[in-house]
Amino acid sequence: MRRSRSIALVGLAAAGLGGCAGDPPRAPLSYPDSGVSSCALSAQYRDVGLGISVDHHADGPITIEAVRAEGARDLEVVGAALVDVGSHYRTGFGPWPIEPDRRWGTPRTAFGRTVPAGEHVDLVVHLRRTAESGTADDLVIEYRAGGRQYAADVHQAVSIDPTCA
Repeated sequence: MRRSRSIALVGLAAAGLGGCAGDPPRAPLSYPDSGVSSCALSAQYRDVGLGISVDHHADGPITIEAVRAEGARDLEVVGAALVDVGSHYRTGFGPWPIEPDRRWGTPRTAFGRTVPAGEHVDLVVHLRRTAESGTADDLVIEYRAGGRQYAADVHQAVSIDPTCA
């Protein structure tokens, strides 16, 4: 069963989205299937940012290459930013663009950026609806580590909808 959370977006708030570094022999990043679904009201938002924690504990760096929206209907990934996060703040889900903040500094373009081992950053994915409502069943992070290509299923559904019902 999917848990749902509707929001009246008040900026990117501190909220962890359950991403943790996984089993290094399999892949440097993995995320539990938590069944989380997030929704923003389409009357207020055409573009949103969804923060995904990248707590990278593998031996070497990873390079973020892309994010895919699986099962997307009228919702597209426009881009993404990386923000440094402290031990008490995560970016969460809110309006795009993500602004510089004292809690995480200035966002920087994510695609092609390397995340060193031991870093704690949030990957804030810029999503845009292309119709009255837009949805995606899941988000997948494509990245490179140790000369190999990986794809991490985030297990996060997202929608921008008139009712978020």
